[in-house]
Amino acid sequence: MNVPAAPGAQPDSSQAQEYRLVCSLFLRLLALVYLMAFASIGVQIVGLPGSEGIFPFSEALQSAEGQLGLARYLLYPNLLWIEQVARETELSFRGLQRFTERKNSL
Repeated sequence: MNVPAAPGAQPDSSQAQEYRLVCSLFLRLLALVYLMAFASIGVQIVGLPGSEGIFPFSEALQSAEGQLGLARYLLYPNLLWIEQVARETELSFRGLQRFTERKNSL
């Protein structure tokens, strides 16, 4: 049974090696979780925020702009309030959609 080292004491080489192994394993598994999350959102993003998606951002922002005035910036902080960024984002979503359509047709 391993006894924990006193604070400030140097761990022996087996403890240090075990620590590095556990840290390495944890970081690799965390990277795998992030990879799966981004791959998942890459597939789902096509149908969510676009102009024909289930939650069109442009309509939601226009509605908030009309109802809330300047309070919209505090209640819905979002870079999409800037029109140029909104256009670029819409273009990137369309690009993703075309990519997935082309990928599905292969």
